[in-house]
Amino acid sequence: MAKKITIAVLLALIIGGAFLQHAYVTGATDELKNDLKRVGEALQTDNFEKALAASQTFSQNWEKEKRLYEMLFKHDEIDLISSSAARLSEYCAQRSKPEALAETAETLYYIRHIHAIDSVSFENIF
Repeated sequence: MAKKITIAVLLALIIGGAFLQHAYVTGATDELKNDLKRVGEALQTDNFEKALAASQTFSQNWEKEKRLYEMLFKHDEIDLISSSAARLSEYCAQRSKPEALAETAETLYYIRHIHAIDSVSFENIF
């Protein structure tokens, strides 16, 4: 009987931990996506100062989240997002709109991909 209770408690902890991880990653990726959307909106209106500020905000928020993401995921996307954040800020500083928009879209793709990795789906289970 004690073994069954122990197994049930461990299973509940694992499932609870998975739900907490998913909730955290969902919130963090939503915040990061919003930062990138602000960069894109500023670039569309040729407001490079606002785009630079938004890209720096994204970089700061990414640096805060990066450590936990590295513990949760073993994927190249984390390194790609870090390098992309640096390029994005530089493109905004140099007022290079096409490159900055492309970098924003690419970074947004990687952020969405990390969220998809964390989702419960048939592909992630099997």
